[in-house]
Amino acid sequence: MDIDGRPVYQSRLDFGHLRKGVGLVQISDFSTAVFGNVSEPHNHDIQPQPFCAPEVLLKATWTYSADIWNLGTMLWELLADDILFDGLDSGSSTYSRAKHIAQIIRLLGLPPLQLLERADKGICSELFSSNGEFKFPGLIPSEEFNLSNLTPFLHGKDKSLFLAFVSKMLRWEPEEWATARELYDDPWLNFAP
Repeated sequence: MDIDGRPVYQSRLDFGHLRKGVGLVQISDFSTAVFGNVSEPHNHDIQPQPFCAPEVLLKATWTYSADIWNLGTMLWELLADDILFDGLDSGSSTYSRAKHIAQIIRLLGLPPLQLLERADKGICSELFSSNGEFKFPGLIPSEEFNLSNLTPFLHGKDKSLFLAFVSKMLRWEPEEWATARELYDDPWLNFAP
């Protein structure tokens, strides 16, 4: 009891062994959180690197919609227990923006020219030719790096609905992403096997 007679509970750091599949909660990067309802879109780094939306990676202005991409990549990590776009070369622990973009290219194809036109000129010229060709084709993963192969944890209709759901969030252009409302009504969220 405290001085006012209210119960005080002892903090415990050990809650026992976690069951497989539960995982550990990870909260990160609140220091980069900003309001998105501003007159000019933002153009600085946000989000942990593996979850960065394409317009953030390319420094092509971003708004609240970057959170939709972020949701798609975080959902993937939660279900697969693996990072979809880690930006790491095989056997390396060093992050590479070029490798990250290469992984996205494998899944989505080349970015549209209108996105590259909005991108930071230095980043864009480092990664892409003037006609939009990726300068590092050797970094693009093999064709086995595709959403279906990367989803061994789901099967049948559950898998097809999940892939359709995630595909609504993982697109190059923010204008093509589903809205939060559209995602809320998605059939995968109501699927009962």
